[in-house]
Amino acid sequence: MNKSFHTLTAIALVGVMLSACDSGTEAPKSASTSTSATSAAATPEPTSSATAIARPRRSIEAFGQIAPIQSVELSFTTSGAVAEVFVQEGDSVKAGDLIARLRNDSLQADVAQAEAGLDAAQARVDALPQAIAEAEAKLKAAKARIADLQARRSPNSAVLAAEAELAEAESRKQNAQTRYDRVLGRGQLGETEESARRELEEAIKKVEVARARLAELQPGSLTDLAEVAEIVAANAECKAAEARLNQLLAEQKGEIVGAAAAEVKRAESVLQTKRAALDQTILRAPFAGTVARLDMIAGRQVIEGRTVATLADFSEWRIEAASLLENDVTNIQIGQAVTIQIDALPGSALTGEVESISLVSQNENSRVIYPVTIKLTTVDPGLRWGMTALVKFSN
Repeated sequence: MNKSFHTLTAIALVGVMLSACDSGTEAPKSASTSTSATSAAATPEPTSSATAIARPRRSIEAFGQIAPIQSVELSFTTSGAVAEVFVQEGDSVKAGDLIARLRNDSLQADVAQAEAGLDAAQARVDALPQAIAEAEAKLKAAKARIADLQARRSPNSAVLAAEAELAEAESRKQNAQTRYDRVLGRGQLGETEESARRELEEAIKKVEVARARLAELQPGSLTDLAEVAEIVAANAECKAAEARLNQLLAEQKGEIVGAAAAEVKRAESVLQTKRAALDQTILRAPFAGTVARLDMIAGRQVIEGRTVATLADFSEWRIEAASLLENDVTNIQIGQAVTIQIDALPGSALTGEVESISLVSQNENSRVIYPVTIKLTTVDPGLRWGMTALVKFSN
């Protein structure tokens, strides 16, 4: 073990001596050369911000396509045969103008029938004031009838009248009896006696009738019970008339939905449904513009959702430039001026400005890009939808 240690120590000393020999001969020369080189590299010429050279900014360019300020592909929301086309390619239209319609005769008839139903239901609602007046009159008549029945049943009227009638009949009977007795006492027979007898018999019958009438008017009699039933029926009729009037008045104030109002709502719902179905067969312009493309003719079938026309607003132009890299888009601002060259129009030099910059990136061939929209501030009569444009962004 000690022998190995001494051997390692000797090898280390030899290495140190060799290193010292190399340092004593070559190191000074190498150090001198390295120092001068380092000194020259470490002490550059003094500069200032005033004399610094600014690096030129890289110009930013992008390709895009010319497009109208607004466009839409039109299609029907139902399938059917084209009945009529109202426009041709290149025609200018206003918002709401008819483009085309499908065959819809049965749907038009349904709408007309629904409109008639709504008119009839509305007429019943409009007649509400007249119905209220009739209900008021009916209630008034019912109350008058009750008052009349109660007055006739009152002891102060019918009963007293019957009692007076009975007293008068009995008085006439008594007088007739006195005259008849006088005729018999005088022995006056023949026509005189016969006449007095008939007068007495008639007076007796009137007494009997008056007594029966008075008996009928007494409480509990058949006549009295009939009159009571009549009064009960009249009261029920009055209550029904009053309830009907209150219902009509509540309908008029809108406190409840009456039968007429409910019928109007149902008719309106039916009409809305029929009109919606009819609207599906009619194609209208959603905004003012030009019919750029037309792909339908009268008599041909069209399929729901398939494009049959293209409408565009060519009053302004824009460019959709979707090729700006993430390093370029950071140097672009909304409102920034641009110059535009159109490939199909050699020598064109149009101007524009940045209208919008997408906040969301897209991936294109493994590159991160941001769509940018340019609004043209100058135009050329030769511009056409879809032309390629080179956009140069001003520094």
